[in-house]
Amino acid sequence: WAAFALGDAEFKFINRRLIVTTDNGTTENSLRNTPAIRAAFVGKDNNIYLFSTTEYIKFSISSIITTVTENGITTSMYDVNKILQKASDWSNKKKVSETWGFIGTRVAREGLVDAVFVDGDQTYLFSGDEYLVYDTSTSKNYDYVSDYGKTLSENNDNLPRWSNLDAAFTGSDGKTYFFNNTKKVYV
Repeated sequence: WAAFALGDAEFKFINRRLIVTTDNGTTENSLRNTPAIRAAFVGKDNNIYLFSTTEYIKFSISSIITTVTENGITTSMYDVNKILQKASDWSNKKKVSETWGFIGTRVAREGLVDAVFVDGDQTYLFSGDEYLVYDTSTSKNYDYVSDYGKTLSENNDNLPRWSNLDAAFTGSDGKTYFFNNTKKVYV
């Protein structure tokens, strides 16, 4: 499964369902003709990234916002139907290994992404026991940090020292959550 947060809303992809949790409650929606989403994140470039087994898509945050005017008050909000539509459209998919993998890394070899999360100017991408870090401090591009391709079990980046991650995301509460089978921890 995978998750990301936008404002006070959390979006979780479990199997082929999208579960949206806000202060107003939780809704569950089916994703049709969509690969299982393994990882997701909101980038500093204002795009949402969704990863399947070896491919990914991205779409802009602005493409999922709806503006509603009621009693003279205009409100912008995330439109779940637009998110469902975008998450179901894989016509512009790209190979994970071509964009996110670097020579000698597991992502380059296998093209699999298990989890992704953003911490400030750094985006952490996990594949099996390995993780890569991308820096966005100088631009909205994802610049690979060359000394990465490190193992989780020996990390010094305040990450769980597990053999792999199944999911990671920063929630609407600002905490970063890590999951591995039955383990859960937040920082």
